[in-house]
Amino acid sequence: MSNTRYFTVKGVISCLYQPGSTPTLTTIAGLEVQLWHKGPMDIIQLGNANTNDDGIFNAIFSVESPIVYIEEGKINNVFIKIYQHGQLLMGEPPYPYEGIQVHEGDTDIGSFEVDITNVENPSSNGVNGAGKSVAITPRDGLFQFKF
Repeated sequence: MSNTRYFTVKGVISCLYQPGSTPTLTTIAGLEVQLWHKGPMDIIQLGNANTNDDGIFNAIFSVESPIVYIEEGKINNVFIKIYQHGQLLMGEPPYPYEGIQVHEGDTDIGSFEVDITNVENPSSNGVNGAGKSVAITPRDGLFQFKF
């Protein structure tokens, strides 16, 4: 007999950048946060959400149970991937935030930092920008991206 289990996972993504010589933490709206389960034989995407202006994400997903990776209403070995405009910022093996446990119902997994000064992005003219870094500078409460 199948039973649907509901999960809500929230957290905060802070972005580390360095304007000049002072490292600064800030938040960026619209980062895609994906939640994945790493099992012995496979990796399964559980859910995803986007950050708001405060860097908060709230991923809501359901899983049909019984299923091998849910034990007593918990999913172990969860990790996150973070994307900006479709480009992976964090989450390649070895997974930096691996070993998260989520519970049926609400789970707050806390805060995570992403170093956005080392992100490779395509340049504005569409040419592959391999080896280029994103420079982010605050301007009138907004952030200006330079490639």
